[in-house]
Amino acid sequence: MIGQYWYHGLVRKYVAVFGTLFNDIHVQRRNSSGNVTETIKVPLAYGPKQKFLTRISGDANLDKKVGMQLPRMGFDMTSMAYSPERMLHPLHNRTSKYKGETGVVKSPVPYDFAFALNIFVKNADDGTQIIEQILPFFQPSFNISLKFIPDMDETRDVAVVLNNVDFDDDWEDDFTTRRSITYSMQITAN
Repeated sequence: MIGQYWYHGLVRKYVAVFGTLFNDIHVQRRNSSGNVTETIKVPLAYGPKQKFLTRISGDANLDKKVGMQLPRMGFDMTSMAYSPERMLHPLHNRTSKYKGETGVVKSPVPYDFAFALNIFVKNADDGTQIIEQILPFFQPSFNISLKFIPDMDETRDVAVVLNNVDFDDDWEDDFTTRRSITYSMQITAN
């Protein structure tokens, strides 16, 4: 049992699919007449919140010509937890075909994967545009169908649940420091 090798890349798939949910967010800048002057695709990267905050505040004297451009989004997986309430009976196996042969797919073990999605902006309007493109999809969950093991035609629905949204504006009226507004979303993929 333990010591027998197999790898289906399931955790990697969770991370990739989570990132794909948020990789097409845009912000529009408008002039005083209300006409769109610029549309910016918000970059998304995998990494913890502190990494981005360090890069944003890394130039204390504002001497660099280009700092980290905002808006920007980052996400990372924060935890994995066993979910006993979703556990099926361990003998609840099913058969499936793989390369013409019939095999047994064991009952899956349910885990909840917790993610943090962090949104960094320098003005409030950018932040509200991004938030309004995300929140309506979570009521409170958003369902995704994933092919876990494509060779065995194993497809399951995954509920992605928005747990909460935190907001932080660290500007203290000092014109020599860079302002950053941060929205942090805690999201769980079941």
